[in-house]
Order: sequence, then structure tokens, then C-alpha cells
Amino acid sequence: MKKLVYIFFPVIFLTLPFFAFGEADLSLTISPLINKIEVEPGGSRSGILQVFNMGSREVEATASVLDFEGGYQGHVNFFSREEMEERREEISLGSWMSVDEDPFLIPPGEGRTVHFRIDVPEDAEPGGKYASVLVTTGSPERDSESTGIDLAAGVGSLFLVNVEGDVIEKAVLRDFFTEDLFYRGDEISFRLGVENPGTVHIQPRGEIRIYDYGGRRAGAIDVNRITDFGNVLPGTERSWDFTWNKKNDIMEAGRYKAVLFLEYGRDRSEIYKEINFWVLPVTRRGAVMVLILSGLFFALVGYRLVEIYGKEAFKK
Repeated sequence: MKKLVYIFFPVIFLTLPFFAFGEADLSLTISPLINKIEVEPGGSRSGILQVFNMGSREVEATASVLDFEGGYQGHVNFFSREEMEERREEISLGSWMSVDEDPFLIPPGEGRTVHFRIDVPEDAEPGGKYASVLVTTGSPERDSESTGIDLAAGVGSLFLVNVEGDVIEKAVLRDFFTEDLFYRGDEISFRLGVENPGTVHIQPRGEIRIYDYGGRRAGAIDVNRITDFGNVLPGTERSWDFTWNKKNDIMEAGRYKAVLFLEYGRDRSEIYKEINFWVLPVTRRGAVMVLILSGLFFALVGYRLVEIYGKEAFKK
């Protein structure tokens, strides 16, 4: 099958809050970058996108629609028009969408409006459907190093459409851990992984709450709270890396607890998990030695207590 790959798109589109392409004096941006739409079978939606020319010369641009599906770690995989035709009877949102595909000129420093419309069939299956309106300049060029792949530069706006009905909203926590058990302080690294086995996209939102050895709240890390990005598409899994910056203070050494609290879906289903880590302002080898010496100390104290109470019991 032939894939149509647009430079920069597949790698970062579901994660970054800004996307554009540029070469010397050529630069386009598009707004909004992501559109979340709820529509019932047989329903319609329409709207506009704004495309801006931030460069210093006039450009000719063309809008088109392509389906995409979720890939590894939030990446997206686009389908060519031929593949969209094969998917028409399945989940092709692109076949339900229309834009004006006539080329248009954008003078430098100005913008143009792209109108779109979505007409959902009466028999559309409930669940998530995904496509993008791409605005490109020039004609795609053949990539000589690979077979069946065309390349073109462009910007795009993602459409995450939920066809209402009997959908499954579900998230499974796959990972929540720190990169190390012992830290000297400064930066504490967390990894969070969520899988979506449902039929519609989800966006886990919440925070990681961090408590010190005394149970006092020491900090927090927001997870997807103030963004439309960070979505997990059906049948995919993605992970996030977070860093908590902590002051390296010997007086705050000890065992810490991190509590993950997330919500997702219309019913605000919850995900909850606790993990522990140590903050010791010494090297890792030093931290291990401290634990070993502490264990030996308590073992010796226990042995001594047993010895003392054993002798007293023997005297009696």
C-alpha cells in the first residue's frame, strides 16, 4: 500500500501545542491544531480553520483531508487517498469530510479561512473517528530512497470525532514508576503509561501528588490539565515523562510517596496508584551503604535487647 507522509506530522502531532513548517522565508501556521467534536449518527458539523502565512513572500496553498490512526506513543499514521477508499466502509472519517480543495494564495503576514463540513451517515458505527485537514504548498515530491512514498511539507489540524452511541471509554494503567529508587535530590523522574482498549479517544487528566516522610505534601505535577493534547486513541498506548524539581537539602532526606490520581471519560472514571522512592543527598553507593549500616545497626540493637532480656529471664 502507498502511504502519503507529510514531513513532521507522524512524530509529534498529538503532543505539541504548536505546529508549523518553515524554510527560509516560508512559514505557515494553522489554528486550531486539534478539534474534538461530538456528533450523532446522521448529524452534521461545520466550521472554519485559520491558516496564516508568517513568511515574507506569497504562497499558494491547497487544503485536503486524510484519515489517520493512532500509532506508537501518540504518533499518528496517515492514510493515502487509495487507502481511504479501501476504508470507506469501515471507519473513514475522511470520506465524511469536505473542504474546498481549490488552491488559494496567502500574501505574507496575512491569513486565509478554510471551511470544513462533516456529514455522518445514519448507519455510522459509534466510536472514535480520526482525520486531519492538511494545508500544503507545492506538489508532493517522490522520496527516492523509499518506495511508494510521497513527501510534501505542510501544516494540519487534527479532528478527533466521537460518533455518539454505545461507546466504550476505558483506560488501563500500564506504567507508573520512578526511573530510580534512590535520588540525591534536584530532579526526580517519573514515567506514566496508559493504554486505551476502548472504542473512543480518552485524555487522562489529573496530577501526581508527592508527600515527604512525614506525610506532608511536598509538591505536585499536573498531567494534561491545561491542554487539549495528551490524547490516547483507541487500541493504542502512550507514555509521558515528568520531572519534579526538588531542592537538595539534607534535612529533607528520607522516604517519599508519589500518588497518581487521574480522571478520564464522561463519567470521570478514576485511576489511582501509589509508589515510593528515597531522597538521600549522597551518591547511590552511599545510599546503599546507609541502608546497609542502618540495617546492621537495628540488627545489633535487636540482638543486644534479646541478649539482655534473655539473661534476665534465665536469672528468674
